[in-house]
Amino acid sequence: MATPEGKAKAQFLAAIHKVTAEYGWTLDLESHAGESYSTPTLDITGSLYHPLRYGWGVPIAIELKRFDKKGKLTGRQRQTMRKKAAAGVAVFLIACPADIESFVEWIKHGCKPRPFIEAS
Repeated sequence: MATPEGKAKAQFLAAIHKVTAEYGWTLDLESHAGESYSTPTLDITGSLYHPLRYGWGVPIAIELKRFDKKGKLTGRQRQTMRKKAAAGVAVFLIACPADIESFVEWIKHGCKPRPFIEAS
């Protein structure tokens, strides 16, 4: 049986794969499991090729939390999100179905640069 976060991840991946397939955009993602001895990263990292981005892929990093509001960011995750955003990576926190919709809309509208907003 899938964990609540696993179910959220499956829902997110289904949505992102659907929209990229629909528009014919190239998506390269890696899914990570947390390990205390590894380099800090987020749940999903990768790149999205969007034709409006002038031939360059858009680096993305996503942290997923369970959709029942019980998942909280750790200090290490917050720090990793800040570091990635400072390096030009589009960083997202997906903690509810509305966050998935916002991510899909961001893709549809050209993956425009966006300010990093610290999650509460």
